[in-house]
Amino acid sequence: MQVTDAGEISEFSFHKAVVRSRAKLAYAAVDRYVTGNSDELIAHTNPLEALVQVYRTLRGRREAEELVMEERREYRWILGEDKQIAEVDNFEKLASQHLVEECMIAANKCAAQFLQAANAPGPFVVHRGFRADRLDEAKTFFEKHRPALKDAPLDTVAGYRTILADLAQEDHGQPLREMVNRLLARATLTQKPGPHMGLATEAYTNFTSPLRKALDFFVHLQITACLAGNSAASYPVNRLADITRAIGRGREAVAAADRRLSARYLIKLKKAGQHRFSGHVSHISSSGFTVKLDENGLEGLVDLRPEKEKFSFDKWTMSLTSTTRRFQLMQSVEVDFVDAPAEGDFLALFKLAEGCGLKPQKETAAEAFAKTLAEATTASGQDARQEPAAAAQDESAPPPEMPGAAATESNTNSEATPEVSTEPSDNAATPSDAESTVTPTPPQ
Repeated sequence: MQVTDAGEISEFSFHKAVVRSRAKLAYAAVDRYVTGNSDELIAHTNPLEALVQVYRTLRGRREAEELVMEERREYRWILGEDKQIAEVDNFEKLASQHLVEECMIAANKCAAQFLQAANAPGPFVVHRGFRADRLDEAKTFFEKHRPALKDAPLDTVAGYRTILADLAQEDHGQPLREMVNRLLARATLTQKPGPHMGLATEAYTNFTSPLRKALDFFVHLQITACLAGNSAASYPVNRLADITRAIGRGREAVAAADRRLSARYLIKLKKAGQHRFSGHVSHISSSGFTVKLDENGLEGLVDLRPEKEKFSFDKWTMSLTSTTRRFQLMQSVEVDFVDAPAEGDFLALFKLAEGCGLKPQKETAAEAFAKTLAEATTASGQDARQEPAAAAQDESAPPPEMPGAAATESNTNSEATPEVSTEPSDNAATPSDAESTVTPTPPQ
């Protein structure tokens, strides 16, 4: 693979080969080396430095011309001897992990381009972006929140990238990037190449983990056949649907295991006296919302249906609103852990902490009148404090001349007498000022 200084993959080739591992490098050790905190891997300087440079150029180009997944806080579960969660660590993704991730994406893109050029029947990973049945809803969403995007094409890589990059900006006042997630499709496995909108690339597949992923193994089989001059299907094409279903089942199994482990950990914390948590709304629907805890990343349900107040759901703002409370996607909340019953598939249940989600109280008519009256009283007091200064200023000025007196004095005094204005000082309260003051009328 040849990578230019601008981060473009100018050329690549595939070869059937045997890989010999020269060293077993741990992510933590490579991260310490990459960040300059250790020289324990000094023997591997040349290849590591080359990888770091490749990573930076590839990443820079993807950030500028494609789409990069937004950074998220990572959580690591530390299990005890009983195979249950003993504690949860939160951490930032390591620089070494970013490095490997970027190189894997580059390799996957090359594999897809190779299969496409060989007219091979995949397998490809295709992400269509917006769901076909939600296109009109997506256009309405943009008209309401980002009119500048309403004419952007939803079915092209360039258009999708423009939209998602714009929504990810933090100056919209609302979490538009998260709000639009419900309109997006899942990636699918296909025999024909197609765009991967989520990465803003024209073709993509998974190639880098053939020892643990069936899809990646199938890609290796197909590339090996193409290298031998055979572009016909060399993997069980009819199993792509099975793999898709298996991936779904695997995802569900992981989620179920996560719920059980999370439930037991939260119950343990509650018994130890910790039941209140800070979190944010990670998903919202007409019946309530999912809360993700800031401290440990665990999730659970806040069901608002039993509440005395009735909430109305607005899909355009992804919010639930009652007479006194409002909850929106990504909003910070305080919750209390209640339970995670087995009959509920160990789903963690939370309730709102007292006062959580209260809307700012609107001023009543009487409060508005009192506020206006107080402001008027304050202004009148300021005017009154200014009157003595104005009076003192008037007393120090020469008295106004009387008719005739001026003429007499002017005949006996050769110096000109300064003119004295008979208008009140600018700082003094005048009758017109007092008359123009509007006295608020209390509401009926």
